[in-house]
Amino acid sequence: MPVTEPEPATRPQPRRRAPVDDAPAAVVRSEIPRWFTHVRVRLGLRWAMLLAMVPMLLLPVAGLQFLSEMAAQTRDERRAQLDATARGFAAALHERRDLFGPSPRAPLPGDSDTLPVVTLESVRVDGVPDEWTDVARVTVPSRPEAGAPADTLQVRMAMARVPAAQARLYLLVEVFDERYLEPEPPLVLGAEIAAAFAQPDGPSSGQGRAGDVLLVTAGSAHDDLRPLDAGVTVDDDGWRAEMIVPADTRFIRVRVRDVDYQASRRLEASADSGLLALATLADGSDVSAVLRADAREAQLLATLKGFARAGGRVTVTDAGGQVMARLGEVEAETAPVPGGLGQALVSWAVGLGEWGRARSEAGVPLAQALHGFPVTVSERREHADGRTDWLTTSGQPIWFEDRVAGALLLEQADDSDLARAQAAFEWLAMFTAIAILATLLTLLGFATLTVMRIRALKRAAERAIDLRGRVIAEIPRFRLRDEIASLADGYARVLGRLREHQQYLANLRARLVHELRTPIMVVRGSLDNLNDAGPDDPGHDAYLTRALGGALRLERIVASMSEAANLESMLGDSPLERIDLVLLLRELVAAYNQAWSARGGSAGSAPAFEFDTALVQAQAAVVPEAIAQALDKLASNARDFAEPGSVVRLRLSVAPTAAGAMGYRIAMHNQGGPLPDLMADSLFDSMVSVRGDGRASDSHLGLGLYLVRLIAEFHGGEPFARDEPGGVAVGFTIAAGQMPIDDAS
Repeated sequence: MPVTEPEPATRPQPRRRAPVDDAPAAVVRSEIPRWFTHVRVRLGLRWAMLLAMVPMLLLPVAGLQFLSEMAAQTRDERRAQLDATARGFAAALHERRDLFGPSPRAPLPGDSDTLPVVTLESVRVDGVPDEWTDVARVTVPSRPEAGAPADTLQVRMAMARVPAAQARLYLLVEVFDERYLEPEPPLVLGAEIAAAFAQPDGPSSGQGRAGDVLLVTAGSAHDDLRPLDAGVTVDDDGWRAEMIVPADTRFIRVRVRDVDYQASRRLEASADSGLLALATLADGSDVSAVLRADAREAQLLATLKGFARAGGRVTVTDAGGQVMARLGEVEAETAPVPGGLGQALVSWAVGLGEWGRARSEAGVPLAQALHGFPVTVSERREHADGRTDWLTTSGQPIWFEDRVAGALLLEQADDSDLARAQAAFEWLAMFTAIAILATLLTLLGFATLTVMRIRALKRAAERAIDLRGRVIAEIPRFRLRDEIASLADGYARVLGRLREHQQYLANLRARLVHELRTPIMVVRGSLDNLNDAGPDDPGHDAYLTRALGGALRLERIVASMSEAANLESMLGDSPLERIDLVLLLRELVAAYNQAWSARGGSAGSAPAFEFDTALVQAQAAVVPEAIAQALDKLASNARDFAEPGSVVRLRLSVAPTAAGAMGYRIAMHNQGGPLPDLMADSLFDSMVSVRGDGRASDSHLGLGLYLVRLIAEFHGGEPFARDEPGGVAVGFTIAAGQMPIDDAS
């Protein structure tokens, strides 16, 4: 049974590295900022948690931000849908030569010719053509009837416009005839004149006599001409008509029927200008461009008619931004919006971060599209009735032969965001209130429980140590395993180490008194006997020998105490070396056999040491002197407690350490009695020894295996002692120190 042999009486501690807790109070205090030492605010844990809840007040703001993001996401989805629809619309208009291709003149409908239109400063309808003096006349083709001379009827006409505030058109018709014969009764209405022209036999009043008739029809469409009333003025050369033509007139037709002035009044000649298109309209625009624009608008409307079913308004412009066609209306899907603060909050939330940008982007889609860049934006609008909606506009360029020939705008309005945002806001407000209240109660309860547990730990720590610094109680364990429970466990470990130190001091005092009393008494008695005896006394040499033996025993005790005192310094100052444990242990075994043989041991009494390992190499980073010192203690114990003539085996094997790292196990196996049941868990504690007086003649302070424990812990391992069949195994483990391990097995 291995027991510690006499060792130094002091209690060293391994110097792994000086921890921060071991620093002097003055040093620790100096690391605290000076300004912090003047802070005297006493803030309890519960108040601290209440202050920590202040950021929760940002939850409503976060909720409004959430609504803003939700509304923005909805608008983004709508913009994406509208953008895709607009791209589809624009794709149907790309490369349309009939709509955007170059066409200087548009074909006139109905095989019509162009009638020049001159510009005059003013025209007065009085039958006197003074204003028309320099205006070129257009001859109206005439056709004489059977037997009539070719120059029987000559008709000329002229068209003019006056670009005043309200543009007007004027028509002058000059008829060169022998005599003007007015129908009887006179035809004064355009409808009656048109009816008279419908009679095959010539102009007639129906019930009266026929006469010369002038029929002027005009209109904005070639197939929708209406008769105009014209006043006739007679002169020596014939007769003329001067009249005002409607400003929207684009097409005109002049027809004249001339009858014989004889009593029969038969049809003598007729003139017909045919369908004429005005070269210049009342506003000065070219009729060809207008007709071309009308034709393109009709084609665009026919193309966009199906697109209008998608909702919203579709607008197509040319490259200059002029509207070519527009179809549909922008109408919002109205939704009830709450008034007062709710409306203000919801409106603000929905428009958060979008107000300035939306207003600044108004009108941008058309300009961007005409520059060849598609763009989709949303504009926030406020109506007079308090409604708020978002107008989403997508602008797409229309391409023709690598140039932007126009732009397509698709507009949709919707205020359903506000309705969804209002419902979400009400739900979020209720949820936020409940969450804040529940969080407040939970934090208060948790703070109260935490404060109670901390106070309980404080009271337990105060009761654990009396006024004289002695440990008199234990730290209770908390059921809730958290940081406070870990703190309580730390206090318990600290108190345990303090109790162990107190026990160590008590054992050290008693052990030193016991160990020092005997050699002191031997030296004192021997010196007294030498003082009483003379040089010739037969016991003089025996007294001197006993005095020297007591002094040597005191010297060994002091040496053991110095060894223990210097162990901490040695471990802290000695560098780790990479060595092969196989070679070190083999050399130590040979040294043990040689040393005990030299002391006079016989083969039949002193145990023999053998080295047993399956490793070829065992590289480790250790302090070789410390490993040798620990093995010296184990070898001394094994020699004292092994059966006479038995073999003590020193074994080296690979084994994990307590921390789970790879390491080595070093063990002394000797044949002898088992470990004592009451001492098995404390063999490696300080000042523990179960050696009997007959085991050895040396003094033992119970520090041998304690030093083994310190050395093992310094190398990242731990000591162990266990019973085996027929003997005991005592040893320790060490970490390999990231060194390679070669296992021959």
